[in-house]
Amino acid sequence: MKKSRKALSLLLASVLGTTLFATSVVAAACDNEEKPTPPAENPLDKANESVTLSVEGKETKKASEVKKEDVKASGFDESKFQLTVDSITAEDTKLKVKYTLKSLADNSTKEFEKTIEGFLPETPAENPLDKANESVTLSVEGKETKKASEVKKEDVKASGFDESKFQLTVDSITAEDTKLKVKYTLKSLADNSTKEFEKTIEGFLPETPAENPLDKANESVTLSVEGKETKKASEVKKEDVKASGFDESKFQLTVDSITAEDTKLKVKYTLKSLADNSTKEFEKTIEGFLPETPAENPLDKANESVTLSVEGKETKKASEVKKEDVKASGFDESKFQLTVDSITAEDTKLKVKYTLKSLADNSTKEFEKTIEGFLPETPAENPLDKANESVTLSVEGKETKKASEVKKEDVKASGFDESKFQLTVDSITAEDTKLKVKYTLKSLADNSTKEFEKTIEGFLPETPAENPLDKANESVTLSVEGKETKKASEVKKEDVKASGFDESKFQLTVDSITAEDTKLKVKYTLKSLADNSTKEFEKTIEGFLPETPAVPGSPR
Repeated sequence: MKKSRKALSLLLASVLGTTLFATSVVAAACDNEEKPTPPAENPLDKANESVTLSVEGKETKKASEVKKEDVKASGFDESKFQLTVDSITAEDTKLKVKYTLKSLADNSTKEFEKTIEGFLPETPAENPLDKANESVTLSVEGKETKKASEVKKEDVKASGFDESKFQLTVDSITAEDTKLKVKYTLKSLADNSTKEFEKTIEGFLPETPAENPLDKANESVTLSVEGKETKKASEVKKEDVKASGFDESKFQLTVDSITAEDTKLKVKYTLKSLADNSTKEFEKTIEGFLPETPAENPLDKANESVTLSVEGKETKKASEVKKEDVKASGFDESKFQLTVDSITAEDTKLKVKYTLKSLADNSTKEFEKTIEGFLPETPAENPLDKANESVTLSVEGKETKKASEVKKEDVKASGFDESKFQLTVDSITAEDTKLKVKYTLKSLADNSTKEFEKTIEGFLPETPAENPLDKANESVTLSVEGKETKKASEVKKEDVKASGFDESKFQLTVDSITAEDTKLKVKYTLKSLADNSTKEFEKTIEGFLPETPAVPGSPR
């Protein structure tokens, strides 16, 4: 009797275990079933629409003085969501805030960004870091005998500033032929504030292509895809690209990315020297694939049927429309999903950028269409445009100075109602006897802003005779030895010789060359050895052999 009961218990346990296992498998299968979720169902996006960011007393402080903990967030349901400020970036009178919303229901998160406006403007004269940076001098000992690419961060020496008040840290260096671009951070020891700067050290030995074994090896690299004549570039995978022609015992080639461009495949790859582990990125194109026909792409086909609309557009302006107001129809919603990415108002039109997604294979493609028929944006309705009509810009004593000598703070604005609007000069550009001024008007009523541009005339002329670099350039002669027997496309930068100018007073560096059939366009920089001032120029060398037209279908 006891044996029978024991056997019965074992049988029941076995049946129950099998049932529970089957139930868990079915439940897991149900959980793993993919169900497309429309963007509108994301509670984080919905919650973010209500988020308001603020900084108490912003009208009396600068954006650069704000700390992360000063940013307050409101307007969303704090019983359902948690907001964390990740970073803040001061941009003159604005504060860019990056933050993360977290759903307390399922712990899902998403990053967002908003901007708080209305801070006091940052005036250059008030920033001790800018002032200190004016005195910073960067140097590399013995630069005349080494190349910029051989320099390490610790080789860069900084001087000229008050080291009892400031600390300088070199963040990165980038070699650019005979120049070394240095990015560095100045830190105030008084309040620990920091700011990034960039300066260039010149006068290194030139980097000659022949000295770089990676450039030399790349000349022999050949890229191919087997059977390319029978397939489209969009069907190729990275592993299908084969590289040959170079010495594989000395170099390693890695395909980084491929991009299909109709009958061509653009390949970005990295060559690595096995001798010293140095690397360099290159790019080549494989041609000769089958053409991509639009009819073969189901997303293009579906897009032909897409219709975009905004209800009641005849009674509203395009600038009043929000993304969620745009409705899409006409396509098969059981096969495709459409997401509006951005909208741009252009008077009576609304430009809509959107993405179509195939629910069959999750492939996506971006498109753009325009909705017309909105009410016109009339200038009289925009108080900023109206205010700008009264703006007058001036520079005191302009008749006795050149436009190139003016600073932003020298530009004075008047004529508008300063109790209702705020004007900030964004940038100035000298153009001989004129000064082009770009500025932003801000409405103090609703914090709306708009950029404008006006020109101040009547400065002293910038006369070429006053610039020794322009004078020196008049004597510059560029040449390439034996140009009559070679093509412009065969020339390298180091083949270009410069003469005719006073080399004891000026230094000439060839920046780039561009072959244009029988001509070679040369861009170069003249540097004054007296004051280190520089200016870019361009001249053309003529008389090369003509470029022979490429034979169709031949590899490049």
